[in-house]
Amino acid sequence: TSGLIPKEAGSEETFKFKPASFKIENGTQIYIAILA
Repeated sequence: TSGLIPKEAGSEETFKFKPASFKIENGTQIYIAILA
């Protein structure tokens, strides 16, 4: 993933983006599971 390459400049941005993406993806999976 290109997000791991810019570690110096993208460290903070990647740190913010990754948990948010994980929460959204995880929440979506749970939401779909509830609907199913």
